[in-house]
Amino acid sequence: MEITVRKAEEKDIKKLGALYDLIIDQQENMPTSPKWTKGVYPTEATIGEEVMKGEVIIALIDSKIVGSVIRNHIKAPGYEKAPWGVEAPDDRVFFIHTLGIHPDYQKRGVGRRLVEAVEEDGRVCGMEAVRLDVILQNAPSKALFVAAGYDYLGTYTLVYDSVEPQPFMLFEKVL
Repeated sequence: MEITVRKAEEKDIKKLGALYDLIIDQQENMPTSPKWTKGVYPTEATIGEEVMKGEVIIALIDSKIVGSVIRNHIKAPGYEKAPWGVEAPDDRVFFIHTLGIHPDYQKRGVGRRLVEAVEEDGRVCGMEAVRLDVILQNAPSKALFVAAGYDYLGTYTLVYDSVEPQPFMLFEKVL
């Protein structure tokens, strides 16, 4: 099973919206849910905005989109409290958001490949670090980032428009 990655294109937006809806449906009542809400976040429109900015990387198997991640320079309020391993302005850091994998392709290396793609892109673009947050109860995501060599920097309350303020684990990999 070969996993290929590339930047998402406008033609992918509708399929990405359907992918995230499927993930939300599958994880809605699971204790490890990222707390995404169908029709609120992520939506086809919000993903489409990021695609058009060139901020979305997708994973494909046999030409089927099986995963997606947003990487940009935007962080949530609360990140400033963490003891980052490198002092870098936000425009020198990629922040990972909305990593989602098709339910039929989870635990097959798709998430790891997307994370590697963000890191590769970061090195090419001269980024100093990759940072992200994981909602506290999302043990599978925590395990993914620890296995990928990210440093856990503590748990902090973050504020996002799509969820109530709550604790998130912060991670960083210095590039």
